[in-house]
Amino acid sequence: MRNTFKYCGIYTPGSQPEFFEEDVFRTVIPLKTVGVIKDTNVYDAVSDAVKERLGKELAFIITHSGISLEELKKEFHIKRATAQRDMKQLKDIGWVDFVGAPKTGKYMLTEQGEKQFGNRPLYPGQDSSDQ
Repeated sequence: MRNTFKYCGIYTPGSQPEFFEEDVFRTVIPLKTVGVIKDTNVYDAVSDAVKERLGKELAFIITHSGISLEELKKEFHIKRATAQRDMKQLKDIGWVDFVGAPKTGKYMLTEQGEKQFGNRPLYPGQDSSDQ
């Protein structure tokens, strides 16, 4: 429960999860796309599910200092072509780029991505100096 509160802000900055202790215990975790994606051309061209996945992938890249294509496939349960297409969209925006050798490299935030997301707290209550 503590981690749910701690990490909820990665996916939806400023939000809080809700817990309902009724006949069936329910948890509501608000998930939205990363807000800045709305301001890009990509936002108009993709479905809500893709927008949500792109936001989660971007949050993962930020919190884990990069991701390989294999890690992306495993973490998000997607096919290689989908992972490549998603990373192409984030590259086209200018937020990520592939760094390193083809077999061992990772998708990392670009300088533009760092400016956009680098100083943002990753979860409520975290200072940017804690990162």
